[in-house]
Amino acid sequence: MSFPVLPVTVPHLKEDGSNLAAFAARFQEAMLATHRWTHFNGTATRPAPRDAANPTSTEKQEASQWDQEDAIAAYLLSLRLPDDIAMDIELLPTAKEQWDAVCGTFTPKSEYAKMDLHQSFLDMKCPKGGDVREFITGLKTQRHQLRAIGVTITDVEYERTILRGIPDSLATYASRTLTSFRIASRYTNKPVDMSELIDMISDEADRIKTRRALKDQAQNKGKKGGQTDGALAATNTSEGGNTRRRKGKCHHCGKKGHWARECRTKKREEAAANSSGQSAQASSGTKPENMPVDPVNATFDDNSDGDGFWTVEEDVAHAPPNRAEPGPLMDDPESDDEWQDFRAKLEGMEGRLDNEREE
Repeated sequence: MSFPVLPVTVPHLKEDGSNLAAFAARFQEAMLATHRWTHFNGTATRPAPRDAANPTSTEKQEASQWDQEDAIAAYLLSLRLPDDIAMDIELLPTAKEQWDAVCGTFTPKSEYAKMDLHQSFLDMKCPKGGDVREFITGLKTQRHQLRAIGVTITDVEYERTILRGIPDSLATYASRTLTSFRIASRYTNKPVDMSELIDMISDEADRIKTRRALKDQAQNKGKKGGQTDGALAATNTSEGGNTRRRKGKCHHCGKKGHWARECRTKKREEAAANSSGQSAQASSGTKPENMPVDPVNATFDDNSDGDGFWTVEEDVAHAPPNRAEPGPLMDDPESDDEWQDFRAKLEGMEGRLDNEREE
């Protein structure tokens, strides 16, 4: 005959008796499986002989066998009790009396514990960023465990806990789905299947989780691209910590340490170009009225056959632009011969005009 043991599913009773409901439910299951629960509920009593003064050998054997089974039942009970509780009930003769003593001691505390467990179930919520499918599955398992220890969770409380516990992004979907199930149940005369509702909510949670993962992946990819672009424009700090130099070469002067828009050489060249342009514009004003005519650009109109007047005009189209000073031939010493020829022509013209006036 093997020595009886309890399964690991039977918990140890705590010192304060807060888990009495769970302990009683698991212990009862184990005793029913081993056919010893009758020793705890009082249905199996010790056989009494017909003649207490002269019992038969069969009656003695039956009584001895019952005493052994009751002792084994009491022993199994003591395996899951605290030491002080086990020693207190050891003097009680039967397993039923010991069981009643344990339940009588901790039942009031157990009722408070049941209320706490009931309220804890109603307050359960899925943590932020947690797995919704795992949370809802855990609610279902917890409800079955509470029912086993005598804590009843109604369907309305179960539905309310699910709707309150899931994230807001799923609460609207779950509420609409539950309403659809209730409307359908009116026509089919079937109750709402919470298992199907849980599966639909879990599937929707998985879809939302997948979409968020893809969105985060795209955002992270964009951030990496921005970091790469920023790395190209990163600056290096010198040992002193005050000077910052750009990486790469300037596209204008070819020197390192700055960009083209920061190039001082380019700025100096642009400033010089602007100043020369302004000076050129300032020198391109109106030519003075007494400005001599440049002989290079002068044109003669020989009108000897007409009224006898000679005209000299400056060819503006061929005049050098933005020039307010006499031409180079008037200032160049090497062009004296041409200037003398021009003066001779003018003097000849003046002489002819004087002769014509005298006539």
